[in-house]
Amino acid sequence: MKNFLILSILTIIFLCFNFFCTRYNFFVDKVANSSHKKFILHTDRIPLTGGFYLLIGYISSQVYIYNFSEIYFFSTILLLGYFSDMIKNFSTYFRLLFQVIICFLFLIYFNLSINDVRIEYINNFLNKDIFAYSFTVFCIVVLINGSNFIDGVNILSLGYYLLILISLGFLANNYPLLLNRDLIKILILLVAVIILLNGFNKVFLGDGGIYFLSFVVAIILIKFKNDNLLVSPYYIICLLWYPCFENLFSIIRRIIVKLNPQEPDNMHLHHLLYKYLNKKNLKICSSNLSGIVIIVFNIPIFLLSNYYYYYTKYLLFIILLATILYIFSYYLLRKINK
Repeated sequence: MKNFLILSILTIIFLCFNFFCTRYNFFVDKVANSSHKKFILHTDRIPLTGGFYLLIGYISSQVYIYNFSEIYFFSTILLLGYFSDMIKNFSTYFRLLFQVIICFLFLIYFNLSINDVRIEYINNFLNKDIFAYSFTVFCIVVLINGSNFIDGVNILSLGYYLLILISLGFLANNYPLLLNRDLIKILILLVAVIILLNGFNKVFLGDGGIYFLSFVVAIILIKFKNDNLLVSPYYIICLLWYPCFENLFSIIRRIIVKLNPQEPDNMHLHHLLYKYLNKKNLKICSSNLSGIVIIVFNIPIFLLSNYYYYYTKYLLFIILLATILYIFSYYLLRKINK
């Protein structure tokens, strides 16, 4: 009840602040091709304040209020994304380097890493700290940038992470698994508020918001897996398959057509879906609808993953099925849009 009251007051303050930002073009995107809206353009100047709300809400909840080191790292990753939005020609390679450094320092400071992938040969390497930290940094950076790729239409990235948090909370409530349930509930409330505002084009996450959200959820999932040995690591992959596969698929696709893998384009799955819905005279709601369709597509995947959270073979099949359906949908939409 106390946390709910704090978050309610915070939301009211945030709405007033967001109105101020909208009116005076404060905290709005200064870069024409920023990653949060590379393709879908709006005439309004919409503030990139979603990440700040998530961070302040996270701190105000008092779940980790005394863990200043953790808050420092989360704030740093958010600011890195914010500078990416605000500074024109901010080097992609410098941004990637800073992501790696922040992740590496965080993992070393908190002695946190992925140590089990259910493959004995790889686990032998993960028993050595340098390999474990390096592999974990790689996974987190892939997730951060993949999440940034899918943050191109309203509701999509926020809705996807809301699905992850709900699935995790549901699993922990129905099975004897260790999880900070209070933190999950608070994050669900925070993300739900931003989804509502984002759906009405009142706020964007921006790079800062999506960096923060994906980083925090990555840390939660790593801790969750390490604390619950029964949970298959491929359950975590099932929860994160879409942004991670989007990253891999986009890089391969750009290499094939001889484009810079780091440069943004408008050929992601959600962009193709957005184009298709525009052709169906749904232009007014096509951004929101594109995000909702992809989220609905992921719901059965999450439900199956929760049911087989400990069964690696079934989880691998779910991941394979999801990727096949993604590729089929992608090329079908690409053919329709020609």
